[in-house]
Amino acid sequence: MESFKKPTADCGTKKAMKQIKEYFKNPVPGTKIFIVENRLDTFHVNTLIETGEYAGAVIHWKLVIPEDYPFKPAKGWILEDFHFNERHHHHCFRGAGICTDYLQNFEYMNEAAKAYGGWTPGCTLTSLMIAMKQFFVDHDHHSSGEFRTEAKIVVERSKGYKCKE
Repeated sequence: MESFKKPTADCGTKKAMKQIKEYFKNPVPGTKIFIVENRLDTFHVNTLIETGEYAGAVIHWKLVIPEDYPFKPAKGWILEDFHFNERHHHHCFRGAGICTDYLQNFEYMNEAAKAYGGWTPGCTLTSLMIAMKQFFVDHDHHSSGEFRTEAKIVVERSKGYKCKE
């Protein structure tokens, strides 16, 4: 019997490219997605934090689309040379990536997501950009004097950041 299943890598990339075209037509204010040269499954994203201690910071992160997208969410990482990690946000880990129920880095987060929360196959890159704007605002740190000082450093360094990838 002949199989009707298409290669999933092709399907995931095609779906992501369709969504990126929609995003480019109607971008989410304060976000920008860049296609990484020669990699249709990898994007870089700038997310402006508009409120809170990090107001004015532009977080630069990488988004990688899996073969089984959109049935599984993308993975996300803060870039290695960008000054933002678990010291600045309790759910942004060097190496392991960004821990949220909208990304796949920590799969248990998707499995434990409540109804109407987290990634579903109906989500898009646009809805992910909206969710990540709020994610970066909610850093789970107490506002100590030391934290506020470090937050100011993050804001200033983000303004002068130049991606090396």
